[in-house]
Amino acid sequence: MRRGRGSALALAAVTLAALVWWVATPATTAHAQVDISIDPAMVKGAPTAVVTIVEFSDYQ
Repeated sequence: MRRGRGSALALAAVTLAALVWWVATPATTAHAQVDISIDPAMVKGAPTAVVTIVEFSDYQ
């Protein structure tokens, strides 16, 4: 089946509409805030450091 110019334009319009919808739709991600207690013996560096890196490992 051969497509004409009209169907190619229609396909382009649908593709563009889908792209605009995808870009405009906000991402739905879950954000959780948790309190973490830190054992001072497991901390390296100055307690007043500007950046804190917390490594989480799940051993299952």
